[in-house]
Amino acid sequence: MERAVLGGSKQGVRQRASGSSPHRCELAQYLYGQHCWGCMSLPQVQRIAELASREILAVGAPVPKELHVLATLGDSSSSHNMRRDLERRCAKPWLPVTWHDVPVILSGTSTVAERKLAFFEPYLVFLEVQERQTDVFRSVICPSTDSIQQFWSEVGSHPALVRHPVRKIDRFDQRAIPVVLHGDGVPVSGLLGAQQRSCCFVSWRSLLCRESSSKRQHFLLTAIWSQQIAKSQTLDSLYSVVCSSFDGMLHDAAAGKIERFLLPVFCTGDLEWFSLAHGLPRWNSRQPCGCCAVQRQNILHFQEVAEVSEDPWDDSVPARCELFRRTMSTKSILPDLMHTKHLGVDQKICGSVIWMLAHEIWPDTVQENLHRVLAEMKAWCSEQRLPGLNSLTPGMYLGKLTDPGCTQHYPSLKAKAAETKVTVQALAAVFQVHMDQSDELHVLTHLTLKFSTKIDSVLAETAASWHPTDSQCEDLHAAAVGMLQCMTRLTKENRQQKNRCLFQLTFKGHWLIHCMQLCRHISPVHCWCYSGEDYMSKCKTLLRSCLCGRKPLPALQRFAEQYARASCFEFRQTSLRSVIC
Repeated sequence: MERAVLGGSKQGVRQRASGSSPHRCELAQYLYGQHCWGCMSLPQVQRIAELASREILAVGAPVPKELHVLATLGDSSSSHNMRRDLERRCAKPWLPVTWHDVPVILSGTSTVAERKLAFFEPYLVFLEVQERQTDVFRSVICPSTDSIQQFWSEVGSHPALVRHPVRKIDRFDQRAIPVVLHGDGVPVSGLLGAQQRSCCFVSWRSLLCRESSSKRQHFLLTAIWSQQIAKSQTLDSLYSVVCSSFDGMLHDAAAGKIERFLLPVFCTGDLEWFSLAHGLPRWNSRQPCGCCAVQRQNILHFQEVAEVSEDPWDDSVPARCELFRRTMSTKSILPDLMHTKHLGVDQKICGSVIWMLAHEIWPDTVQENLHRVLAEMKAWCSEQRLPGLNSLTPGMYLGKLTDPGCTQHYPSLKAKAAETKVTVQALAAVFQVHMDQSDELHVLTHLTLKFSTKIDSVLAETAASWHPTDSQCEDLHAAAVGMLQCMTRLTKENRQQKNRCLFQLTFKGHWLIHCMQLCRHISPVHCWCYSGEDYMSKCKTLLRSCLCGRKPLPALQRFAEQYARASCFEFRQTSLRSVIC
């Protein structure tokens, strides 16, 4: 709720609120924020505010003005006019939204037709924030010129940037604010006619931002239902709008019309998003890698992974994605540490080690052994003050419950990325105590766990820098290669000696090597998808609240309107300005 809530649009409201408290009401601010992000309906907000107002009046205290406004939304006999009243009493969101025709597949048909899609064009958003929200600009986009210079000094050697056309612009290293794009699909429930559908959210964030909240880091570009994407038709049209905005900013900066400007330098997401939205080859194709020309049969040759080459920026290589034909380099794709390691290799390691402890090393029943594994991991996590798993069942690590001996299916831990990251460290400590030092497979398993934990520890130590030192980069690369070679040996020996499937290797191992190679240019902690995934969950909650009684496209329209209000609320929170006055 913004400054216009000072008195509302009705004379009666102004009169009734005239004796209210001038102090900021934290409850009203919380309730409004919950509504903005789709966590609470307006009738719920109004009812809570009404009850709180009664309690305050009962003790003879004045009701805060903003709480009184929330309590008096709508008619006394109906909740139909609540949204209308709220919009009347609130200032219009300052975040600009534009509408563009985009070809989409119409719901329930195979017909492709143009429909209006909401965009938050980065150029318009940038100008609005820079000119009217200066405190927000400093906190979430660009703290200072020095921060821009430091980025280009430390990261400018990246293969996508070393020959970037932006270098032709005068003082680019003091003006070009680096931006990373994030995109992915997330399942959303509550849609009419279906239990759930996937919606893609595309956003950008400044690499100079150091805010902790994902809602304050990311700016939405657009949202679209995955089932309505008509492959290149939809994506080219979508990225055409995005590219035109970024390219227009670059053009105006070269002409001297604007001083600072946004420059998209990297793209992040998971493998499926890279294949769908950016035209990268699928991980099971003959040439599965978008960073090098490795053949599928050589995908496990981890010592021979080619370095990512510099982009000449001469249009010699045709790109399938509109984004790479106009605005960004094909080398801008960053293998994400979260998806390649914590949601990839580490999950295979954890599943296999848990299986070894519960099904092979300890003599008790599987259920008793799982309880013991969880108890010992919890004890270690408690000592280290780290959050870990709260439960452990066969369904959380077995490939299939009907194959408890892992003779046909590989185990893999089913947990969140952050949980898996901690579980690897905990298992390294637990396994070291119970391993058989004379068993070669146990020694290789222990080395695998140690290599994995070393990668995370080195990156955590260097998180404050743009990239690790040269020696640390060598250690990271060696640890990744060593870990994957140990897994290769474990996979082979377990299959040949004991006829069981453990320590599965996938394309993500190759992708992880590229991630470690690029560490010398930029640490993956600055571009991993943790904040993007959390941000999408917030957008998912908001979109779900907009689905009631609406079809897919109208729901996206309501979502865009509500998102603008929610973001403005969040950024005012960031700047410590009064949201409800």
